[in-house]
Amino acid sequence: MYTFGMCSLWHLATVSVVKCTVIVRPLTHFTIFTDRVLRAIICTIWTMNLVISAAINVGVTSARFNWITAIAPVNRQNTLFWRAFAPISIVIATLIIMTAYAKVFLVVRRQVRSMPPAVLGSFGSSSIFGSSVRSAKNLFVFVPPSNRMMTTTFPTWVTC
Repeated sequence: MYTFGMCSLWHLATVSVVKCTVIVRPLTHFTIFTDRVLRAIICTIWTMNLVISAAINVGVTSARFNWITAIAPVNRQNTLFWRAFAPISIVIATLIIMTAYAKVFLVVRRQVRSMPPAVLGSFGSSSIFGSSVRSAKNLFVFVPPSNRMMTTTFPTWVTC
């Protein structure tokens, strides 16, 4: 579950960077992100998350599946790496996503402001700018992971 959640988050970060380059540098986008580069990025995301998940699970001393709650609590020898890596990874990926879409917003705003009034018509830049901002907002889709992934405490009725 951890691997798939982190892969999803890093895929969102990758998609946001690719969309940003499409909007910011449309003529050089296909020379930067070739099919080979995109395949390498996807393979790197999956490989790194599988390696990190394996490293996290090395310290597991016991795991027991509870059929009533459908939760498998685990006991770990060292929880420092697991507790430190998840928040750092989430923060870095979120910053990449936010930076990419902030750049998209700034480029769209600059382009709309540089248009001559004859092109904009009688409504001015507000109608074009508003639709451009709505389009840029629609690019930003992010679902934060649930708090269950981050907590290591279990209710008292769950036995290990």
